[in-house]
Amino acid sequence: MEVSERIFVKISLFKMDIKDNEKVLTVRDWIIIQIIMMIPIVNIIMWIKWLVSDKTNQNLKNFLIASLVMIVIGMIIWFLSMTFLMTSSMQ
Repeated sequence: MEVSERIFVKISLFKMDIKDNEKVLTVRDWIIIQIIMMIPIVNIIMWIKWLVSDKTNQNLKNFLIASLVMIVIGMIIWFLSMTFLMTSSMQ
């Protein structure tokens, strides 16, 4: 086997190792995802569908998990600040 054939075989094997749910999302994909996230109720349904599905792209799944963590942190900070403001205004 020649060197060029070996390189082609290695490249072919590398391409086959990448699963569909591990490919990099394009800018178009991210724009569509952001538009879907702007639609009330649909965004929650799609969020759950994408998180539960095994076919969901891993990049999208990681983005959704990170967003969920940030939402929870924001809600905790909001709750603590509202509690602090309410208790300080009562005194």
